[in-house]
Amino acid sequence: MTALFAVLWLAFMGLWIREKRRSAFPPIKTNDKSQASKNKLIQAVQASDAIAAHTHFEKWCKEERFSAASISVVKKELEAMSASVMRQHSSQWDSRHLLKLIESMQTTTDSDEVLAKL
Repeated sequence: MTALFAVLWLAFMGLWIREKRRSAFPPIKTNDKSQASKNKLIQAVQASDAIAAHTHFEKWCKEERFSAASISVVKKELEAMSASVMRQHSSQWDSRHLLKLIESMQTTTDSDEVLAKL
């Protein structure tokens, strides 16, 4: 009988500690993560860091749902940025167009995709 109470007490304490830790660190909202990724992408574009821009764009696309058309347009502009940065005789690349594309990207809903397939 004492062993049963000891096991139940240990189980209760384990669950209580786990719940206490979980409530101490509230989950980050997806929108906050997405906004942080978008801000990092914008910073990378402004710094002309092509590798970081590609990385943050891919991360942002995983966190949000964008249309395939808008993703392909931004990817083409990111490739143009990479080509300009990687060239030895690089021409001045203007980041304003890419920044406007990033700001104008709209998330899609499931109904948008269904209607597009029809």
